Amino acid sequence: MDAGAKGARSLGRPDDAAQTYRAGIDKARRHLELNPDDVRALYLCGGAPVEYGSPDEGFEMVDRAVRAGYNHRAWMETDSDIDPVRRHPRFQALLIGRFPGPPE
Repeated sequence: MDAGAKGARSLGRPDDAAQTYRAGIDKARRHLELNPDDVRALYLCGGAPVEYGSPDEGFEMVDRAVRAGYNHRAWMETDSDIDPVRRHPRFQALLIGRFPGPPE
């Protein structure tokens, strides 16, 4: 989640947090329109939708990132921004399919 959105949420301003979040997502989506193979941007966009109730959309972005070459398994297994994505039923299958063997 965007630092500004986190700050607004921690100050008890959920509407400001949602607005900041949406602006960040719009910016990231515009970036991805111009750079559709930017695996880091795809991955980072995976954490944002889950903050506002869309773990399926978050999973789809992480899935796209991994399939496009994002290869930071250890980070994916601990990144708090994608906690809800990790609970997605297909997440473990994605990791095992892309990174066979034990975690690094």
